[in-house]
Amino acid sequence: MEFAINTFIRWFNADEVRPAKDGNFLCLTKAGNFLDLNYCVEAHAFNASFVGDDKAITVRWWAEIPEMPVKNDEE
Repeated sequence: MEFAINTFIRWFNADEVRPAKDGNFLCLTKAGNFLDLNYCVEAHAFNASFVGDDKAITVRWWAEIPEMPVKNDEE
């Protein structure tokens, strides 16, 4: 029985590169919080749904959300 599984997370500097597609990403905000935020390619912003959305959050680092392991007794 495994009690721990290692997962590699590749972080990207949000000032240098942004996601190429819309979706949810794991983010480290400027305030130091880790959040699951959506990204809008059209708005070039995290936590925004359209251009000019005032809910955008400034992000330092972002990563694709890793796929979590599934236990044998789960579907």
